[in-house]
Amino acid sequence: MRTIKINNKEYPLGGRIRALLVWEAATQRPFELKLVSDTLLYYYSMLLAGADMQGEEIDLDYSQFLDAYDSDPSVAVQFATVLADAERIDRLFNSGGTQEEGKKKDLTAGSSSPS
Repeated sequence: MRTIKINNKEYPLGGRIRALLVWEAATQRPFELKLVSDTLLYYYSMLLAGADMQGEEIDLDYSQFLDAYDSDPSVAVQFATVLADAERIDRLFNSGGTQEEGKKKDLTAGSSSPS
């Protein structure tokens, strides 16, 4: 499970579907990232979903999250990295496992298998 470090504490991030459900429940509208506030609430939803998946309560309210996001640029970078990784995986699976050049992507690259 991916984590994000905020105020020197590691927070687990929930799965994207769970985070989407949290976001929609909070906003009472279909998921759509049109505004900055939508995106920030989605990031916070990922934190809530991660805590829920761990059976824990999050000790960071939304205002504290915004303060940390505003004062520590690394928080924004961490979320951007998580979303970029998710988009890369989505593109890989949506392209049938091929890279741009049309070659099959080695999905096992970097992983070790028992000998």
